[in-house]
Amino acid sequence: MKLAAKIMIAVCIFLLTGVTAYAETSVTIAEITPISGSETAADWGAEDVGNHAAVHIRDIPARHQPIDVETTTENGVAIIKKTFAATPELDPQTLIENFEQDGAHFTFREIQRMEAPGEISARTASKTAAIVSDTDDRAEVIQLFADTINYDQDGYSGWLRLDSTSLAIEAEDYETYTYPFTRTRDIPGLSRNDPALIEREWEGMTLSGLSFRQGADGRYTATAVYRGMTTGRQPVSFVATVDYYGEVTSTMPGNILYTIVYEQLTVDNGQLTVMESLRDDYFESPAQRTPPLSIILGAVLLIGVFAALPRIVKKLRKGKTQSHETINQTKRIIRED
Repeated sequence: MKLAAKIMIAVCIFLLTGVTAYAETSVTIAEITPISGSETAADWGAEDVGNHAAVHIRDIPARHQPIDVETTTENGVAIIKKTFAATPELDPQTLIENFEQDGAHFTFREIQRMEAPGEISARTASKTAAIVSDTDDRAEVIQLFADTINYDQDGYSGWLRLDSTSLAIEAEDYETYTYPFTRTRDIPGLSRNDPALIEREWEGMTLSGLSFRQGADGRYTATAVYRGMTTGRQPVSFVATVDYYGEVTSTMPGNILYTIVYEQLTVDNGQLTVMESLRDDYFESPAQRTPPLSIILGAVLLIGVFAALPRIVKKLRKGKTQSHETINQTKRIIRED
């Protein structure tokens, strides 16, 4: 009876500890840096992290099958490394599984991560730059531009170099100003060289100079100089543009290589994980792995019953002993009579 009580108590403790003992554990991912040359996934190394994490994913999607499987041993323990090529969006924990191989059960140990080189493409790019200048002197304006500029567009990046032959300058803003001007007018056929015969104002201008010359026919020709004011427009700022050219590149992200490391369960390291595996084989989902309330209450009730059982047996034995004593006393009385 003592053996049965111990077994039942052990079963109850196992059910109760299932609430917390098998809670999911976060998995640490070790970053892997390749050494050099053309290493494969089997050549990479990583620090030991996330040992024996209780994470069990039963099914791996068909599109995420390993691209490399390596079997090795460490200190006499079989190690299996499965390498997967995945996109950055993939959660590597979905690649973890429990499995058996050649009759041996393997459990998850760690995840190793490495980014594969991406694809690089190149093309020629151009970019136009513009500045505002207060001069249109080409030698001065070209000095205002940088020799190179950075290019970052449509996923391509790089440095472009100035093409000085593409320099173009155009006036942008103008101002109005006033300036004097003169016009000369010849007046022929005059009978005499009299200034009174010449107009003082002509087409908005004022007479500022006068001379006469006499012809062969005796008549005079007057040369009159008139002076006036007018307005003009001149540029005060200029827009200069220039082109830059160069080769730019774009790097497409490569796949991420995850290596899932498993180790064979042994008597020393596998007792707890074997129980986890048996539980995983019986319960389909992580939610079912937590015992329902009825099982927990039943387990508590069983523990109480088995705890009280020794007292009940003791009382029954005591009652039986008292009954035997009563019968013996009765027999002695009868004999005496």
